Amino acid sequence: MVKGKNFAYVDFSDDRLAGFNDFDSLTRAFYKLYGDFEYVVIDEPQYVKGWGLFVNRLRSVIVTWSSSSLLSGELSTALTGRHVDLTLFPFSFEV
Repeated sequence: MVKGKNFAYVDFSDDRLAGFNDFDSLTRAFYKLYGDFEYVVIDEPQYVKGWGLFVNRLRSVIVTWSSSSLLSGELSTALTGRHVDLTLFPFSFEV
């Protein structure tokens, strides 16, 4: 989805981000690490309290997670209806 695009990335499942809550510092770090970027990719946001409010202030963001902790109804509430669901199912190795 972001191939050939400049993007910033954060994985909130990283144990070093446990208890994280300083989204302003994260935004500054994005610009320091990635320079100018078009997209922000956020992985596993359910581990961070208040992530929905942070995402709401971003322009182009891709949010991914690998658990059922965010059901589609909860997602639409968290993002106040500004989202597009893209569900990826496990790959089948049947021949």
